[in-house]
Amino acid sequence: MPEQKREIYLYYDGSFFRAYEWNAWLIVRYIRQLTVIRRAVKSIDAEVVHVGFPKTTLDKYKLDGTEVIENENDVVLRLP
Repeated sequence: MPEQKREIYLYYDGSFFRAYEWNAWLIVRYIRQLTVIRRAVKSIDAEVVHVGFPKTTLDKYKLDGTEVIENENDVVLRLP
């Protein structure tokens, strides 16, 4: 489980990456202060928070020693 606490999942959303909930918190806390967006999602009857940034700027969001794992639907940043 400790590995999960240092993995940030970024999901593709057009030309942006989005990080939700815990993943958004990890980015804001350890990588870069971003504007956190909170939205109501009717299908789950809850609020969801996320941050986002353009795919072309991914290098700015990697700490030294970060492992990048690209998957079909997401990218995982494994923090050092």
